[in-house]
Amino acid sequence: MSTAIAMAFGAGAARRPPFLRRDVAALSTSLQAAGDVGCLAVVTGAEGSTYSKPGGLMLFAVDGRQAGLLSGGCLETDLAERAARVMRTGVAEVVHYDARDVEQDVLFGLALGCEGVLRIHLLPVGLAQGFEPLCSLQRAASRGESCRWGLVTRGQRSGTVLLAPAPGLAAAGWSLPGGHAALVADPLADEEQLWLRMAPPPHLLLCGAGAEAPALATGALALGWEVTVLDHRSAWADPARFPAGVAVRCHDPRGVSSSVLVAEVAVVMAHHLEVDAAWLAALAATGTPWIGLLGPPARRARLLDRLGRQASTLAGRLQGPVGLPIGARTPEEIALSILAAAQQAVAALA
Repeated sequence: MSTAIAMAFGAGAARRPPFLRRDVAALSTSLQAAGDVGCLAVVTGAEGSTYSKPGGLMLFAVDGRQAGLLSGGCLETDLAERAARVMRTGVAEVVHYDARDVEQDVLFGLALGCEGVLRIHLLPVGLAQGFEPLCSLQRAASRGESCRWGLVTRGQRSGTVLLAPAPGLAAAGWSLPGGHAALVADPLADEEQLWLRMAPPPHLLLCGAGAEAPALATGALALGWEVTVLDHRSAWADPARFPAGVAVRCHDPRGVSSSVLVAEVAVVMAHHLEVDAAWLAALAATGTPWIGLLGPPARRARLLDRLGRQASTLAGRLQGPVGLPIGARTPEEIALSILAAAQQAVAALA
Protein backbone atom coordinates (compact mmCIF):
# COMPACT_ATOMS: atom_id res chain seq x y z
CA MET A 1 0.00 0.00 0.00
CA SER A 2 1.46 3.34 -1.01
CA THR A 3 1.88 5.79 1.87
CA ALA A 4 2.46 9.53 1.77
CA ILE A 5 3.29 11.61 4.82
CA ALA A 6 1.87 14.84 6.10
CA MET A 7 4.05 17.04 8.23
CA ALA A 8 3.23 20.73 8.59
CA PHE A 9 4.49 22.75 11.52
CA GLY A 10 2.41 25.59 12.79
CA ALA A 11 -0.09 26.99 15.20
CA GLY A 12 -1.04 25.50 18.54
CA ALA A 13 -4.47 24.85 19.94
CA ALA A 14 -6.65 26.35 22.62
CA ARG A 15 -5.31 23.53 24.78
CA ARG A 16 -1.96 21.86 24.33
CA PRO A 17 -2.04 19.13 21.66
CA PRO A 18 -1.12 15.58 22.71
CA PHE A 19 2.41 14.28 22.20
CA LEU A 20 3.97 11.00 21.11
CA ARG A 21 4.24 8.78 24.15
CA ARG A 22 7.71 7.68 25.17
CA ASP A 23 6.79 3.96 25.08
CA VAL A 24 5.31 4.27 21.57
CA ALA A 25 8.46 6.03 20.35
CA ALA A 26 10.67 3.36 21.99
CA LEU A 27 8.76 0.47 20.39
CA SER A 28 8.80 2.28 17.04
CA THR A 29 12.58 2.66 17.27
CA SER A 30 12.92 -1.04 18.08
CA LEU A 31 10.78 -2.06 15.08
CA GLN A 32 12.77 0.19 12.76
CA ALA A 33 16.12 -1.15 14.00
CA ALA A 34 14.99 -4.76 13.44
CA GLY A 35 13.13 -4.04 10.20
CA ASP A 36 10.03 -5.66 11.71
CA VAL A 37 6.45 -4.86 10.79
CA GLY A 38 4.07 -3.33 13.31
CA CYS A 39 0.49 -2.15 13.48
CA LEU A 40 -0.44 1.39 14.42
CA ALA A 41 -3.93 1.81 15.89
CA VAL A 42 -5.30 5.34 15.42
CA VAL A 43 -8.54 6.58 16.97
CA THR A 44 -10.34 8.28 14.08
CA GLY A 45 -13.76 8.79 15.61
CA ALA A 46 -15.31 9.14 19.07
CA GLU A 47 -18.80 9.78 20.38
CA GLY A 48 -20.05 10.02 23.95
CA SER A 49 -17.87 8.91 26.85
CA THR A 50 -14.64 7.36 25.57
CA TYR A 51 -11.20 6.83 27.08
CA SER A 52 -9.47 8.08 23.93
CA LYS A 53 -10.29 10.85 21.48
CA PRO A 54 -9.40 11.19 17.77
CA GLY A 55 -5.63 11.04 17.42
CA GLY A 56 -5.07 8.51 20.19
CA LEU A 57 -2.29 6.10 19.20
CA MET A 58 -1.30 2.56 20.11
CA LEU A 59 1.45 0.43 18.55
CA PHE A 60 1.59 -3.37 18.28
CA ALA A 61 4.54 -5.60 17.38
CA VAL A 62 4.51 -9.11 15.88
CA ASP A 63 6.11 -10.54 19.04
CA GLY A 64 3.21 -9.34 21.20
CA ARG A 65 4.70 -6.14 22.53
CA GLN A 66 2.32 -3.19 22.89
CA ALA A 67 2.79 0.52 23.55
CA GLY A 68 0.21 3.19 24.22
CA LEU A 69 -3.32 2.79 25.51
CA LEU A 70 -6.70 3.45 23.94
CA SER A 71 -9.22 2.17 26.45
CA GLY A 72 -7.60 1.54 29.80
CA GLY A 73 -7.26 -2.16 29.00
CA CYS A 74 -10.86 -2.80 27.92
CA LEU A 75 -10.25 -3.11 24.17
CA GLU A 76 -6.57 -3.93 23.97
CA THR A 77 -6.94 -7.75 23.85
CA ASP A 78 -9.42 -7.56 20.99
CA LEU A 79 -7.30 -4.95 19.21
CA ALA A 80 -4.20 -7.14 19.54
CA GLU A 81 -5.95 -9.99 17.70
CA ARG A 82 -7.02 -7.67 14.90
CA ALA A 83 -3.58 -6.04 14.78
CA ALA A 84 -1.98 -9.46 14.33
CA ARG A 85 -4.08 -9.98 11.20
CA VAL A 86 -3.12 -6.55 9.85
CA MET A 87 0.58 -7.29 10.39
CA ARG A 88 0.17 -10.68 8.70
CA THR A 89 -1.74 -9.42 5.64
CA GLY A 90 -0.40 -5.88 5.33
CA VAL A 91 -3.95 -4.63 4.78
CA ALA A 92 -5.38 -1.80 6.89
CA GLU A 93 -8.63 -2.41 8.78
CA VAL A 94 -11.27 -0.33 10.54
CA VAL A 95 -13.03 -1.43 13.72
CA HIS A 96 -16.00 0.11 15.55
CA TYR A 97 -16.74 -0.34 19.25
CA ASP A 98 -20.24 0.73 20.30
CA ALA A 99 -21.02 0.63 24.02
CA ARG A 100 -24.04 2.94 24.05
CA ASP A 101 -26.45 0.13 24.93
CA VAL A 102 -24.93 -0.87 28.27
CA GLU A 103 -27.10 -3.96 28.83
CA GLN A 104 -26.43 -5.37 25.36
CA ASP A 105 -22.73 -4.58 25.70
CA VAL A 106 -22.50 -6.41 29.03
CA LEU A 107 -24.33 -9.46 27.63
CA PHE A 108 -22.87 -9.76 24.14
CA GLY A 109 -20.09 -7.21 23.81
CA LEU A 110 -16.90 -6.33 25.68
CA ALA A 111 -18.72 -5.11 28.81
CA LEU A 112 -17.16 -1.66 28.60
CA GLY A 113 -19.96 0.25 30.28
CA CYS A 114 -18.62 3.55 28.93
CA GLU A 115 -21.67 4.44 26.80
CA GLY A 116 -19.48 5.69 23.98
CA VAL A 117 -18.45 4.84 20.42
CA LEU A 118 -14.90 4.47 19.10
CA ARG A 119 -13.74 4.07 15.51
CA ILE A 120 -10.16 2.86 15.17
CA HIS A 121 -8.06 2.48 12.02
CA LEU A 122 -5.41 -0.25 12.16
CA LEU A 123 -2.48 0.58 9.86
CA PRO A 124 0.47 -1.65 8.91
CA VAL A 125 3.79 0.07 9.57
CA GLY A 126 7.03 -1.38 8.29
CA LEU A 127 9.62 -1.09 5.55
CA ALA A 128 6.90 -1.04 2.90
CA GLN A 129 5.41 2.09 4.51
CA GLY A 130 8.75 3.63 5.46
CA PHE A 131 7.64 3.21 9.10
CA GLU A 132 5.41 6.22 8.61
CA PRO A 133 3.90 8.19 10.16
CA LEU A 134 5.98 7.12 13.15
CA CYS A 135 9.35 8.20 11.68
CA SER A 136 8.10 11.69 10.95
CA LEU A 137 6.38 12.02 14.31
CA GLN A 138 9.60 11.02 16.07
CA ARG A 139 11.72 13.42 14.03
CA ALA A 140 9.37 16.30 14.81
CA ALA A 141 9.42 15.47 18.53
CA SER A 142 13.23 15.26 18.56
CA ARG A 143 13.40 18.76 17.06
CA GLY A 144 10.95 20.11 19.61
CA GLU A 145 8.44 20.92 16.86
CA SER A 146 4.69 20.55 16.63
CA CYS A 147 3.32 18.74 13.62
CA ARG A 148 0.19 17.94 11.67
CA TRP A 149 -0.48 14.76 9.78
CA GLY A 150 -3.44 13.39 7.91
CA LEU A 151 -5.15 10.05 7.33
CA VAL A 152 -7.72 9.15 4.69
CA THR A 153 -10.63 7.64 6.62
CA ARG A 154 -13.16 7.17 3.80
CA GLY A 155 -12.68 6.49 0.11
CA GLN A 156 -10.55 4.31 -2.12
CA ARG A 157 -7.37 5.45 -0.36
CA SER A 158 -8.70 4.71 3.13
CA GLY A 159 -5.79 4.09 5.49
CA THR A 160 -3.34 6.27 3.54
CA VAL A 161 -1.25 8.74 5.54
CA LEU A 162 -1.12 12.10 3.78
CA LEU A 163 1.78 14.38 2.85
CA ALA A 164 0.52 17.87 2.12
CA PRO A 165 -1.95 19.80 4.29
CA ALA A 166 -5.45 19.63 2.84
CA PRO A 167 -6.65 22.82 1.11
CA GLY A 168 -9.70 22.95 3.37
CA LEU A 169 -7.85 22.30 6.63
CA ALA A 170 -7.72 25.92 7.81
CA ALA A 171 -11.47 26.34 7.37
CA ALA A 172 -12.37 22.98 8.89
CA GLY A 173 -11.46 23.92 12.46
CA TRP A 174 -10.08 21.58 15.12
CA SER A 175 -13.56 20.78 16.36
CA LEU A 176 -13.60 17.02 16.90
CA PRO A 177 -13.58 15.59 20.46
CA GLY A 178 -10.24 16.30 22.10
CA GLY A 179 -9.81 19.59 20.23
CA HIS A 180 -6.87 18.52 18.08
CA ALA A 181 -8.48 16.72 15.16
CA ALA A 182 -10.32 17.99 12.10
CA LEU A 183 -12.30 16.34 9.31
CA VAL A 184 -11.81 17.55 5.75
CA ALA A 185 -13.97 16.36 2.86
CA ASP A 186 -12.39 16.14 -0.59
CA PRO A 187 -15.31 15.95 -3.05
CA LEU A 188 -13.03 15.60 -6.07
CA ALA A 189 -11.43 12.47 -4.67
CA ASP A 190 -14.67 11.40 -2.98
CA GLU A 191 -12.88 10.87 0.30
CA GLU A 192 -12.76 12.07 3.88
CA GLN A 193 -9.53 12.98 5.62
CA LEU A 194 -8.82 13.15 9.34
CA TRP A 195 -6.13 15.66 10.27
CA LEU A 196 -4.34 15.44 13.60
CA ARG A 197 -1.88 17.70 15.36
CA MET A 198 0.73 16.68 17.90
CA ALA A 199 3.12 18.66 20.06
CA PRO A 200 6.61 17.76 21.25
CA PRO A 201 6.80 16.36 24.78
CA PRO A 202 6.48 18.98 27.53
CA HIS A 203 9.80 20.19 28.94
CA LEU A 204 10.25 20.59 32.69
CA LEU A 205 13.16 22.69 33.97
CA LEU A 206 14.22 22.24 37.59
CA CYS A 207 16.30 25.15 38.87
CA GLY A 208 17.80 23.45 41.88
CA ALA A 209 18.66 19.81 42.54
CA GLY A 210 17.48 19.53 46.13
CA ALA A 211 15.83 16.66 47.95
CA GLU A 212 12.58 16.86 45.99
CA ALA A 213 14.21 17.08 42.56
CA PRO A 214 14.92 13.35 41.94
CA ALA A 215 11.33 12.34 42.75
CA LEU A 216 9.97 15.19 40.64
CA ALA A 217 12.20 14.26 37.70
CA THR A 218 11.20 10.60 37.99
CA GLY A 219 7.51 11.48 37.93
CA ALA A 220 7.90 13.79 34.93
CA LEU A 221 9.79 11.10 33.02
CA ALA A 222 6.94 8.67 33.75
CA LEU A 223 4.60 11.18 32.09
CA GLY A 224 6.85 11.19 29.02
CA TRP A 225 8.21 14.71 29.57
CA GLU A 226 11.68 15.98 28.85
CA VAL A 227 13.47 16.97 32.07
CA THR A 228 16.45 19.24 32.64
CA VAL A 229 17.99 19.84 36.09
CA LEU A 230 20.24 22.85 36.74
CA ASP A 231 22.24 23.55 39.89
CA HIS A 232 25.25 25.73 40.65
CA ARG A 233 26.69 23.11 43.02
CA SER A 234 28.58 20.30 41.28
CA ALA A 235 27.90 17.89 44.13
CA TRP A 236 24.15 18.35 43.64
CA ALA A 237 24.26 18.48 39.84
CA ASP A 238 25.27 14.83 39.76
CA PRO A 239 23.61 12.65 37.08
CA ALA A 240 23.93 9.65 39.40
CA ARG A 241 21.23 11.18 41.63
CA PHE A 242 18.69 11.12 38.79
CA PRO A 243 17.18 8.48 36.53
CA ALA A 244 18.52 7.90 33.04
CA GLY A 245 17.03 10.30 30.53
CA VAL A 246 17.30 13.39 32.73
CA ALA A 247 19.68 16.11 31.53
CA VAL A 248 21.67 17.31 34.56
CA ARG A 249 23.90 20.37 34.19
CA CYS A 250 25.96 22.52 36.50
CA HIS A 251 25.13 26.19 35.88
CA ASP A 252 25.34 29.35 37.94
CA PRO A 253 22.09 31.31 37.51
CA ARG A 254 23.99 34.61 37.50
CA GLY A 255 25.49 33.94 34.10
CA VAL A 256 23.31 31.28 32.55
CA SER A 257 22.41 31.65 28.87
CA SER A 258 18.73 32.17 28.12
CA SER A 259 18.91 29.26 25.65
CA VAL A 260 19.51 26.90 28.60
CA LEU A 261 16.26 28.05 30.19
CA VAL A 262 13.94 27.21 27.28
CA ALA A 263 11.07 25.17 28.74
CA GLU A 264 7.29 25.18 29.08
CA VAL A 265 7.37 24.83 32.84
CA ALA A 266 10.12 25.64 35.34
CA VAL A 267 10.37 25.14 39.08
CA VAL A 268 12.73 27.21 41.22
CA MET A 269 13.81 25.07 44.16
CA ALA A 270 17.45 25.71 45.12
CA HIS A 271 16.53 26.16 48.82
CA HIS A 272 18.76 29.25 48.98
CA LEU A 273 17.34 32.76 49.01
CA GLU A 274 20.07 34.45 46.95
CA VAL A 275 20.28 31.61 44.43
CA ASP A 276 16.52 31.38 44.02
CA ALA A 277 16.40 35.14 43.44
CA ALA A 278 19.02 34.74 40.70
CA TRP A 279 17.06 31.90 39.06
CA LEU A 280 13.88 34.01 39.13
CA ALA A 281 15.73 36.94 37.60
CA ALA A 282 17.06 34.72 34.81
CA LEU A 283 13.62 33.22 34.15
CA ALA A 284 11.96 36.64 34.22
CA ALA A 285 13.85 37.48 31.03
CA THR A 286 12.53 34.37 29.23
CA GLY A 287 9.16 33.46 27.77
CA THR A 288 8.66 30.45 30.07
CA PRO A 289 4.87 30.50 30.49
CA TRP A 290 4.65 28.81 33.92
CA ILE A 291 7.16 29.15 36.76
CA GLY A 292 6.75 27.45 40.11
CA LEU A 293 8.47 28.66 43.26
CA LEU A 294 9.02 26.40 46.25
CA GLY A 295 8.51 27.95 49.68
CA PRO A 296 5.92 29.86 51.74
CA PRO A 297 4.21 33.13 50.70
CA ALA A 298 6.47 35.28 52.92
CA ARG A 299 9.57 33.90 51.18
CA ARG A 300 8.01 34.60 47.79
CA ALA A 301 7.37 38.21 48.83
CA ARG A 302 11.01 38.65 49.88
CA LEU A 303 12.23 37.23 46.59
CA LEU A 304 9.99 39.47 44.52
CA ASP A 305 11.18 42.49 46.51
CA ARG A 306 14.75 41.59 45.60
CA LEU A 307 13.83 41.50 41.91
CA GLY A 308 12.44 45.03 41.97
CA ARG A 309 10.96 46.06 38.64
CA GLN A 310 11.82 42.67 37.13
CA ALA A 311 9.14 41.14 39.33
CA SER A 312 6.40 42.62 37.14
CA THR A 313 7.49 40.39 34.23
CA LEU A 314 6.55 37.34 36.29
CA ALA A 315 2.93 38.44 36.73
CA GLY A 316 0.56 35.72 35.58
CA ARG A 317 3.42 33.22 35.22
CA LEU A 318 4.59 32.64 38.77
CA GLN A 319 2.91 30.15 41.10
CA GLY A 320 4.24 30.29 44.61
CA PRO A 321 3.94 28.40 46.80
CA VAL A 322 4.08 25.87 43.98
CA GLY A 323 1.94 22.75 44.01
CA LEU A 324 -1.58 21.61 44.72
CA PRO A 325 -2.75 21.62 48.37
CA ILE A 326 -2.71 17.87 49.05
CA GLY A 327 -1.13 17.99 52.50
CA ALA A 328 2.34 17.13 51.18
CA ARG A 329 5.19 16.83 53.69
CA THR A 330 7.81 14.37 52.44
CA PRO A 331 10.00 15.04 49.37
CA GLU A 332 7.99 12.49 47.40
CA GLU A 333 4.65 14.02 48.40
CA ILE A 334 5.93 17.50 47.61
CA ALA A 335 7.11 16.27 44.22
CA LEU A 336 3.66 14.81 43.54
CA SER A 337 2.02 18.10 44.48
CA ILE A 338 4.33 20.09 42.21
CA LEU A 339 3.99 17.67 39.30
CA ALA A 340 0.19 17.76 39.53
CA ALA A 341 0.24 21.56 39.35
CA ALA A 342 2.69 21.46 36.44
CA GLN A 343 0.51 18.96 34.56
CA GLN A 344 -2.51 21.19 35.12
CA ALA A 345 -0.57 24.14 33.70
CA VAL A 346 0.79 22.20 30.71
CA ALA A 347 -2.65 20.91 29.73
CA ALA A 348 -3.95 24.49 29.49
CA LEU A 349 -1.05 25.84 27.42
CA ALA A 350 -1.79 26.83 23.82
